[in-house]
Amino acid sequence: EFASASFDGKIRIHAGDTGKTLHTLIGHTDEANATAYSPDGRLLATGSDDRSVIIWDTEIGAKLTRFEGHTGLITSVIFMPNGKQVISASFDGTVRRWDLEIDGCKGEILFSHPDRIWSICLAQYENILASGGQDKIIKFTNALDGSEIGRPCTLDAPVRSLSFSPNGKYIASGSENRLVQ
Repeated sequence: EFASASFDGKIRIHAGDTGKTLHTLIGHTDEANATAYSPDGRLLATGSDDRSVIIWDTEIGAKLTRFEGHTGLITSVIFMPNGKQVISASFDGTVRRWDLEIDGCKGEILFSHPDRIWSICLAQYENILASGGQDKIIKFTNALDGSEIGRPCTLDAPVRSLSFSPNGKYIASGSENRLVQ
Protein backbone atom coordinates (compact mmCIF):
# COMPACT_ATOMS: atom_id res chain seq x y z
CA GLU A 1 0.00 0.00 0.00
CA PHE A 2 0.95 3.64 -0.35
CA ALA A 3 -0.39 6.99 0.84
CA SER A 4 -1.07 10.23 -0.99
CA ALA A 5 -1.54 13.76 0.31
CA SER A 6 -3.95 16.13 -1.38
CA PHE A 7 -4.81 19.81 -1.81
CA ASP A 8 -8.22 19.07 -0.25
CA GLY A 9 -6.48 18.15 3.04
CA LYS A 10 -7.41 14.49 2.72
CA ILE A 11 -4.96 11.62 2.95
CA ARG A 12 -5.70 8.53 0.93
CA ILE A 13 -4.29 5.06 1.52
CA HIS A 14 -4.21 3.02 -1.69
CA ALA A 15 -3.74 -0.66 -2.48
CA GLY A 16 -0.27 -1.14 -3.94
CA ASP A 17 -1.33 -3.55 -6.66
CA THR A 18 -4.45 -1.78 -7.95
CA GLY A 19 -4.20 1.79 -6.68
CA LYS A 20 -7.72 1.45 -5.28
CA THR A 21 -8.43 3.75 -2.33
CA LEU A 22 -8.63 1.69 0.87
CA HIS A 23 -9.11 4.57 3.32
CA THR A 24 -9.73 8.30 3.06
CA LEU A 25 -8.33 10.01 6.15
CA ILE A 26 -9.98 13.28 7.16
CA GLY A 27 -8.35 15.39 9.86
CA HIS A 28 -6.30 18.18 8.31
CA THR A 29 -8.05 21.51 7.78
CA ASP A 30 -5.83 22.73 4.93
CA GLU A 31 -3.68 21.28 2.12
CA ALA A 32 -1.84 18.08 3.04
CA ASN A 33 1.81 18.04 1.95
CA ALA A 34 3.68 15.10 3.43
CA THR A 35 3.28 11.45 4.35
CA ALA A 36 5.59 8.90 5.98
CA TYR A 37 5.01 5.33 7.11
CA SER A 38 6.41 3.97 10.36
CA PRO A 39 9.06 1.23 9.95
CA ASP A 40 6.47 -1.49 10.64
CA GLY A 41 3.87 0.11 8.32
CA ARG A 42 1.17 0.27 11.01
CA LEU A 43 1.29 4.06 11.43
CA LEU A 44 1.25 6.96 9.02
CA ALA A 45 2.45 10.48 9.82
CA THR A 46 1.09 13.37 7.77
CA GLY A 47 1.91 17.07 7.62
CA SER A 48 -0.17 19.96 6.35
CA ASP A 49 -0.56 23.66 5.68
CA ASP A 50 -2.68 23.66 8.86
CA ARG A 51 0.66 23.40 10.75
CA SER A 52 -0.14 20.03 12.31
CA VAL A 53 1.29 16.53 12.23
CA ILE A 54 -1.30 13.76 12.49
CA ILE A 55 -0.54 10.12 13.30
CA TRP A 56 -2.94 7.57 11.79
CA ASP A 57 -3.58 3.85 12.24
CA THR A 58 -3.24 2.53 8.68
CA GLU A 59 -5.20 -0.70 9.22
CA ILE A 60 -8.44 0.93 10.29
CA GLY A 61 -7.86 4.44 8.94
CA ALA A 62 -8.26 6.16 12.31
CA LYS A 63 -6.61 9.30 13.66
CA LEU A 64 -4.57 8.47 16.76
CA THR A 65 -3.08 11.84 17.70
CA ARG A 66 -2.51 15.36 16.41
CA PHE A 67 0.64 17.35 17.16
CA GLU A 68 0.75 21.13 16.96
CA GLY A 69 3.66 23.49 17.54
CA HIS A 70 4.99 24.67 14.18
CA THR A 71 4.11 28.24 13.19
CA GLY A 72 4.42 27.58 9.45
CA LEU A 73 3.10 24.96 7.08
CA ILE A 74 4.68 21.51 7.31
CA THR A 75 6.59 20.34 4.25
CA SER A 76 8.14 17.04 5.28
CA VAL A 77 7.71 14.26 7.88
CA ILE A 78 9.74 11.13 8.63
CA PHE A 79 9.70 8.40 11.26
CA MET A 80 12.75 7.61 13.34
CA PRO A 81 13.89 3.97 12.96
CA ASN A 82 12.45 3.10 16.41
CA GLY A 83 8.95 4.02 15.16
CA LYS A 84 8.30 5.99 18.36
CA GLN A 85 9.24 9.45 17.12
CA VAL A 86 8.43 11.57 14.09
CA ILE A 87 10.50 14.44 12.73
CA SER A 88 8.90 17.29 10.81
CA ALA A 89 10.16 20.28 8.83
CA SER A 90 8.31 23.53 8.30
CA PHE A 91 8.21 26.89 6.58
CA ASP A 92 8.83 28.34 10.07
CA GLY A 93 12.46 27.23 9.57
CA THR A 94 12.43 24.61 12.32
CA VAL A 95 12.85 20.86 12.48
CA ARG A 96 10.91 19.30 15.37
CA ARG A 97 10.88 15.85 16.92
CA TRP A 98 7.57 14.51 18.23
CA ASP A 99 7.41 11.67 20.76
CA LEU A 100 4.44 9.39 20.04
CA GLU A 101 4.46 8.11 23.63
CA ILE A 102 3.90 11.57 25.17
CA ASP A 103 0.31 12.77 24.91
CA GLY A 104 0.09 16.46 23.98
CA CYS A 105 3.76 16.62 22.96
CA LYS A 106 4.68 20.11 21.67
CA GLY A 107 7.61 18.91 19.60
CA GLU A 108 11.18 19.52 20.61
CA ILE A 109 12.97 21.88 18.23
CA LEU A 110 16.08 20.00 17.09
CA PHE A 111 17.54 22.83 15.01
CA SER A 112 16.57 25.55 12.57
CA HIS A 113 17.40 27.18 9.26
CA PRO A 114 17.17 30.96 8.70
CA ASP A 115 14.39 30.44 6.11
CA ARG A 116 11.76 27.92 4.98
CA ILE A 117 12.68 24.24 5.03
CA TRP A 118 11.44 22.20 2.07
CA SER A 119 12.81 18.73 2.74
CA ILE A 120 14.35 16.40 5.31
CA CYS A 121 15.65 12.85 5.00
CA LEU A 122 17.29 10.36 7.33
CA ALA A 123 20.23 8.00 6.86
CA GLN A 124 18.58 5.17 8.79
CA TYR A 125 21.64 3.38 10.12
CA GLU A 126 23.54 6.45 11.26
CA ASN A 127 20.71 8.70 12.58
CA ILE A 128 22.04 11.45 10.31
CA LEU A 129 19.33 13.91 9.37
CA ALA A 130 19.74 16.11 6.29
CA SER A 131 17.64 19.23 5.77
CA GLY A 132 17.44 21.75 2.98
CA GLY A 133 15.36 24.70 1.98
CA GLN A 134 15.04 28.24 0.77
CA ASP A 135 18.42 29.27 2.25
CA LYS A 136 20.21 27.04 -0.35
CA ILE A 137 21.93 25.11 2.45
CA ILE A 138 21.92 21.39 3.21
CA LYS A 139 22.58 20.79 6.91
CA PHE A 140 23.61 17.47 8.42
CA THR A 141 22.63 16.88 12.04
CA ASN A 142 22.37 14.12 14.60
CA ALA A 143 18.69 13.15 14.66
CA LEU A 144 18.95 12.19 18.33
CA ASP A 145 20.24 15.46 19.75
CA GLY A 146 20.22 18.03 16.91
CA SER A 147 23.99 18.59 16.97
CA GLU A 148 25.62 19.50 13.66
CA ILE A 149 27.63 16.85 11.83
CA GLY A 150 30.34 18.15 9.54
CA ARG A 151 29.94 21.28 7.47
CA PRO A 152 26.79 22.31 5.63
CA CYS A 153 26.73 22.30 1.82
CA THR A 154 25.79 25.51 0.02
CA LEU A 155 24.07 25.18 -3.35
CA ASP A 156 23.22 27.71 -6.07
CA ALA A 157 19.45 27.50 -5.61
CA PRO A 158 16.87 26.64 -2.93
CA VAL A 159 16.79 22.93 -2.07
CA ARG A 160 13.43 21.30 -2.78
CA SER A 161 14.12 17.60 -2.17
CA LEU A 162 16.69 15.35 -0.52
CA SER A 163 17.30 11.61 -0.44
CA PHE A 164 20.07 9.48 1.05
CA SER A 165 21.36 6.43 -0.79
CA PRO A 166 20.36 3.11 0.87
CA ASN A 167 23.79 2.81 2.55
CA GLY A 168 23.63 6.43 3.83
CA LYS A 169 26.95 7.42 2.26
CA TYR A 170 25.57 9.65 -0.49
CA ILE A 171 22.85 12.26 -0.72
CA ALA A 172 21.00 13.57 -3.75
CA SER A 173 19.35 16.98 -3.82
CA GLY A 174 16.87 18.54 -6.19
CA SER A 175 16.95 22.34 -6.43
CA GLU A 176 14.86 25.12 -7.92
CA ASN A 177 17.49 25.49 -10.68
CA ARG A 178 16.34 22.08 -11.99
CA LEU A 179 19.58 20.35 -11.04
CA VAL A 180 19.96 17.07 -9.20
CA GLN A 181 23.27 17.01 -7.35
